[in-house]
Amino acid sequence: MSNAEPSSKVSAAAPGRTIKAELAGIVEAAARWSPARSKQAKITSFRKKPLLLGLAIAGVIAVVAVAPQMAVAVKQTRNVFGLTLPQASEQSRSAALQEVSLALPSYDSVASLEAAPVAALPEWQRIVVRSGETLSNIFERVGLGLGVMNAVLATSTDAKGLTRLFPGDEFRFQTDQDGLTKLSVDIDERNELLIERAGDGFKSRQIKQDLEFRTREAAGVIRSSLFRDAGKAGLSDQLILDMVEVFGFDVDFALDLRPGDRFSVVFDEAWRNGERLRSGGILAATFVNQGKSYAAYRMTLDDGSVEYFGADGRPLKKGFLRTPVQFSRISSGFSIARRHPILGSMRAHKGVDYAAPSGTPIRAAGDGTITFRGWKGGYGNVIEIQHFSGYSTLYGHMSRFDPSFKKGSKVSQGDVIGAVGMTGLATGPHLHYEFRINGQHRDPVTVDLPRAEPLKGGEFNRFIALTQPLTVRLNQLAGLQVVASAE
Repeated sequence: MSNAEPSSKVSAAAPGRTIKAELAGIVEAAARWSPARSKQAKITSFRKKPLLLGLAIAGVIAVVAVAPQMAVAVKQTRNVFGLTLPQASEQSRSAALQEVSLALPSYDSVASLEAAPVAALPEWQRIVVRSGETLSNIFERVGLGLGVMNAVLATSTDAKGLTRLFPGDEFRFQTDQDGLTKLSVDIDERNELLIERAGDGFKSRQIKQDLEFRTREAAGVIRSSLFRDAGKAGLSDQLILDMVEVFGFDVDFALDLRPGDRFSVVFDEAWRNGERLRSGGILAATFVNQGKSYAAYRMTLDDGSVEYFGADGRPLKKGFLRTPVQFSRISSGFSIARRHPILGSMRAHKGVDYAAPSGTPIRAAGDGTITFRGWKGGYGNVIEIQHFSGYSTLYGHMSRFDPSFKKGSKVSQGDVIGAVGMTGLATGPHLHYEFRINGQHRDPVTVDLPRAEPLKGGEFNRFIALTQPLTVRLNQLAGLQVVASAE
C-alpha cells in the first residue's frame, strides 16, 4: 500500500502502477466510502481480507468490460456539467474522468442535495364562542394560558372589550412553537381587531374591511308552510321575516296564507374577503296571496330614511300592523255574542284572540303612548296604547311586560312591548287584541287601516327610475313560478 496514495475518488489506473497497488488503492477507497464506519468494519490490511481482494479483482474486470459504455456515459455527463472532455488518448480520458469525479458530489454530501423543507405558514384556527364560555375558556381551547390572555388584553382599549362575549362570536388564532403569533376578531362587520406578537409582548391595531354587496334572486310557491317552502327557494330565516314585515300591512301571514300563494324576491348579500356575512335585505319583492298581487320596493328617501313602497309609490307602512303577533292563529274571532269558555255565559267578544306559544313577542300595532300597564280583571296583564286621531289598542293575557315601557312611555310601531301568556281568565296561551276608533270596538281583521300619502315630485321620479329594472326581474321570476306551479 506504500506504492499508492489513498484517494477518496475512483480514477483510471495511471501508467507504471502495478495491478496489486491499484487494487489496494481501490479497496482502501472502498473502505472510506463505506457508510458503516465502525471500527470493526474498517479495512486495515489488504492481505487480511482475501475475500475483498477477490471482489476487488472482479470489480476491475467488470470496469474493463464496461469501459466502452462508461465512455459514452462520460460523454453524456459532459453536457450536464458543461465540461469539455478530451478524446485523443486513454491518458487524457483518465484525466477527464478525474475532472468529472471532482464535479460530482461525494457520498457524504448526497444528503445535502435533498430539497430543504419549506416552512409552512401557520394556519388560522377558528374558535366560535359557546354559550356560557369566558375568554379564558377560549384561550384554554387553543392551548394558551392566562399570561398570554392578559398580555393581549393589555394592548388596547379595543382588546379589553374582548371580555364581552356572545354565543356565536368568532376568534381566529395563529400559533407556532413559541405560542400565539396573531389573533383576529371582528369588532363589527367593517372593522377587524388584529393583535400580533411584537418582541416579548403584543401590539394591536384596527383594520378597515370593505364590504361587497351582491344581488341575488329567489322565488317559490307555498305548498306546505311559508318557512319550509321559502327556505327551499333559497331565502334565509331573516329574509323570510323581512318579507313578512314588508307585506304584513296587507297580508295576515297567520290567517291569509293558502297553498298556491307565490313570492318573488330580489335581495342583496353582504360579502367580505370572499366570505358571505349576511343577507343585506330585500330590494324588491312580489307576493301573490289568494290571487291578489302585492309589490314592494325599497327606497332611501331624501332625509336618509329607508322605506318600502308599492308600485304606485305609496308607502306600504300603514298606521297600524294588521296583526301584533307573527305566525299565530286566530282561536277566537270578533263577535257580538260568544259563550265565554270559562264563565259559560254569553257575552260580546270585542276583540280577536291570537293563539301562540307563551313567550311569543307582542308588538305595538302603531305609534302612540302607553296609557295603562298592569292587571285588569279577566284580561290579566294588560297594556293599552293611545294612537293618533282617536285610535287605541289593547293587549291582554300577557305573560310579562317589556321593562323598557311604562305608563306614559312613547312607543313606535313594531316595538316589542311584552310576551304572550295566559294570565287572567284564559284556557291557554294567547293574545287578546282589541282595536278601537273613538272608543268604539272594531274588528281588527277587517277594519280599513289608514294609509299614508304617496311619493311626490322629484322623489317620485327617482322612485320610477329605481323600480323599472327591478320590475323586469320580478316579472321574469314570476313568469318562471307560474310555469313551475303549472307543471
